[in-house]
Amino acid sequence: MKVRFAVILTAMALSTGASNGQTIVTDGNSLLRSIRLIQSVDGSQIKPDDMVLKLYGLGYLAGFLEGSWKTWTPYASFKLPPGHFSVDQLAAVVGKYLSDHPERLHEPAGVLILRALTASFPNSDPRARPLETPQP
Repeated sequence: MKVRFAVILTAMALSTGASNGQTIVTDGNSLLRSIRLIQSVDGSQIKPDDMVLKLYGLGYLAGFLEGSWKTWTPYASFKLPPGHFSVDQLAAVVGKYLSDHPERLHEPAGVLILRALTASFPNSDPRARPLETPQP
């Protein structure tokens, strides 16, 4: 039900022109802003553009969590703890990393999620591959 509501709300916001190009998660700045919106308690005071960014951020993190990390080999640079790892926990981990490393906010959002997970949950397997930084 929550997912359906989020999809409907996103569609409504996009159809009314609320999206102005600054509502899409692309780098650390937009990712951190979306995480702060996700973690905000009172959603009733959020402007339409911010609601769209919040929903994009939720989708970005959920997509990473549900899709990308499940394809990593046992030798990835990070190893998530066993059990349920929620979008809220991912948002908390990534948000803390971004707050602690403002010098990296210009980097792509996906790279920063990998950096945050590697810093918080390093893979201790000696065969684990280090996180490679894309070259510009």
